[in-house]
Amino acid sequence: MKCKGQIFPCLADLFWTELMYTGPVVLLLTHGSHWTQDFLPWFRAGKDRNMKRILLLIAITALFTDRPLSAKDKKDSYIFGSLPLMGWVPYTIAEQKGFWKEQGLDMKVRIYANAPDWLNGFIHGKTDFVSLPLTFLVDVLNMGVDVTYLGSAEFGYGQKHLIVKKPLVGKSLKGEKVGIFAKDSSAKYVLAKYLDQQGLTLKDVEIVYIPDAPLISNFNKGRLNAIVMYGHLWHDAVENGGGVLVYSTDDYTEPFGLVAKNDLLKKVPEDVIAKIARGWFKATLWMKDPENWGEFKSIVNKVSFAGQPDFDKEWILDQREEWEFRAARKLYKHNQKELFDIFDEAGKLFRTTGLLEGKASKKWTQKNIINNRVWSNSIREFVAELNSKAKNKGATN
Repeated sequence: MKCKGQIFPCLADLFWTELMYTGPVVLLLTHGSHWTQDFLPWFRAGKDRNMKRILLLIAITALFTDRPLSAKDKKDSYIFGSLPLMGWVPYTIAEQKGFWKEQGLDMKVRIYANAPDWLNGFIHGKTDFVSLPLTFLVDVLNMGVDVTYLGSAEFGYGQKHLIVKKPLVGKSLKGEKVGIFAKDSSAKYVLAKYLDQQGLTLKDVEIVYIPDAPLISNFNKGRLNAIVMYGHLWHDAVENGGGVLVYSTDDYTEPFGLVAKNDLLKKVPEDVIAKIARGWFKATLWMKDPENWGEFKSIVNKVSFAGQPDFDKEWILDQREEWEFRAARKLYKHNQKELFDIFDEAGKLFRTTGLLEGKASKKWTQKNIINNRVWSNSIREFVAELNSKAKNKGATN
């Protein structure tokens, strides 16, 4: 090639000429022969230079966007952020019993003392994975954090409760001041679901946010006629404040699922999610086995709820009843349909009440938020393996 006068156009031609021959070779080395076996002969024979340039741009784009993770990109270890909640004990068991380690997965559980530190730890990258109520994702999106819901795991029942004064039972809450224990979209969802039955939305009531003990005190003293409370604290409002439990998360399905930030997931191979799922599900099977009761109680008291007075069997069983750990087939079925129905219903309610607006509202789509294929398939495959081993063992006995 001869260059006379116009140096930059000439260099450009030289670049494209070299790339025409080296580009397919690079693709072959990085992506395998299936990219080049039909493309290379046709490409060399082509006569349309502009078409060649377009195709090479496409190839280069594929080179940098559809490539396997390099060793530098991959993470070697992961942290699950937890709280002292019975629903998240299986994650602790998976670590303590080595159910992740036996698969070659380095996964640790970090248990926070309070919810604000736990959430901040996840938002700021101190933990990699958390389990969140599906409806809590509204708060995360409103914070501007892009996440993916990787699959439903545990289900909370009776976690959050709507208590009203006896005269309000069966009556409209329109215009009432309702106290909620925290600015938590999953807590507001309880109220939104109840109001929806009355043809109302969150806009029809005045919401005030008051922490635990002061919230109960205000209700018991008659300053509030309706509150949303969590855990067992609502009993005080019933026993001492003339309250009646009218609605709770026991009245609908509240799925909790594994969640990670999207920037992290770019560095996480799919088999990591599969191993997390298998280890978690194995832990749920282990904790249901009566033979493991003593060790289970020890893990609950010494690890998951460390620093608190040891709980007795009655308390632990009572707490465990507030959570459901479904059988594999039922969990898989939920992840195929029910999860998406709940997601769409939540989005509709949140948009109606103004809690889901702007960019967050646009992001609230199944395609943007949920990717549970690996999670649910891994659990189904794991159980199939267990059943196969059991049959083979029975055949040899």
